Amino acid sequence: MTSLGTLRGGTSSRATGINDLGQVVGSSGVNEYGPQFREFQQGFVWQNGTMRALGSLFCPCKFNQRYGTSAASAINASGQVVGDSGTARGGKVRHAFLWHSRVMQDLEEEPGSRATSQAYGINASGQVVGVLEGRATLWQGGVARDLGTLPGDASSTARAINAAGHVVGESLAGPKKSRAVLWQLTARPGTSGRFRVTPPARPMASMPSVRWSAGHDPRIINRCPEPFSGRAMSSPISIACCRKVPGGS
Repeated sequence: MTSLGTLRGGTSSRATGINDLGQVVGSSGVNEYGPQFREFQQGFVWQNGTMRALGSLFCPCKFNQRYGTSAASAINASGQVVGDSGTARGGKVRHAFLWHSRVMQDLEEEPGSRATSQAYGINASGQVVGVLEGRATLWQGGVARDLGTLPGDASSTARAINAAGHVVGESLAGPKKSRAVLWQLTARPGTSGRFRVTPPARPMASMPSVRWSAGHDPRIINRCPEPFSGRAMSSPISIACCRKVPGGS
């Protein structure tokens, strides 16, 4: 396990995405002006031991707020990064962004909009998914597309997209009443079609709190379903390879 560190002057960081080239993205505290000033969170991309700040869509750059805020969620093989950032409307009015080659692009059509959005996933083709004003959204070619919800549900969020354009996320009927869903484009190649939202065939059982081991390595034992905290870490052991420890409770 390797600590990725923080941006300059930061006290905490977390990693949220990685591509096949080993480029890691996430968010980190940053404060280059000393402890008398506030620390702010900005998205980063880490590669070969170096962490670089992504900046933000807007920076107040005042005495007591010397940074804009942002957070990175995912990165594809081309180094395109998606996430969300504070805007000129304030830190709570956040917009989804696409960052590439040191340029951060607001994915909303109107940069000054009061609408809120977040981007959570991107595939190799540059298709971006997330949420815009409480609705699962696909961004492609500068156009935002509402993916809809399950019948009767109030809101939805798209979390990831694969090379085929299949999108996964959740549809929500209300607080703590969400269902995992899959969106699939129902159209012939080269034509415009609709996305069909597909719920799971039956309710999914909740994951029990048990002891797990990573792969077959007896040295590493953790509660894999629980989130990590503190500094961003990189490990050659994949959580996806976790196996239940016999007799664990």
